[in-house]
Amino acid sequence: FIFVAAAKYCIDVAIHQHGCCVLQRCISHSIGEHRENLVAEISANGLLLSQDAYGNYVIQFILELRIPSATSNLISQFEGNYVHLSKQKFGSHVVEKCLMVFNDECQSRLIHELLSVPQFERLLQDPHANYVVQTALRVSEGPIHNALVEAIESHKAISRNSPYSKRIFSQKLLKNQSLSSQDCIKYPPRAQQSKEDKEILLPDLAADTVQYNAEYVTALSHRGGYCACKVYSYVEGWLHMPDTH
Repeated sequence: FIFVAAAKYCIDVAIHQHGCCVLQRCISHSIGEHRENLVAEISANGLLLSQDAYGNYVIQFILELRIPSATSNLISQFEGNYVHLSKQKFGSHVVEKCLMVFNDECQSRLIHELLSVPQFERLLQDPHANYVVQTALRVSEGPIHNALVEAIESHKAISRNSPYSKRIFSQKLLKNQSLSSQDCIKYPPRAQQSKEDKEILLPDLAADTVQYNAEYVTALSHRGGYCACKVYSYVEGWLHMPDTH
């Protein structure tokens, strides 16, 4: 069964250019125990997948679902690693997503972890972490927002001229009231990645009429790029066939 195979080989499928789309489709179309197992297997590998060029999309997708058990599992892996993830090209996108979807308590703990790092100014000057700080400014409220602003202002003299921290030190970003998470999702502070990466999320969904089963997911995990495009199309087609789930 395709959902069982997707869960079994979730890491191999998630880190594949087309496999990351397969998993998102499988999660969307599965129900009950199959969906629970699939989400649980992926979430259990959240820290690993968050640092991958394609796996990070899958983790962001799960975060957006706001499933309590999955979110709790991911938080247990992320806490203590937020700074490390923030400095990575792909991990930083996941941390931004966390800031957008977490409740106030978890969001505050995340920001506290960023603030407690030695030489906080390095995050402001980092090519990836600076975007995390910008998102934190946009979504945070109350005391934690004020603490973040104060920490940033304290490093203004040495960081404001950095090419990566100029937007952080813009008067508008530091003084404006924080936006809601929905505002940030609708108006993200940066593009997710390159144009080519975006096309990964929106591939051609046309599929030939073929026999649809879990063998295609297994082939994807075991044989690398073997017919990867076809595999994606097969699974897409199978998921849209009536009465096959």
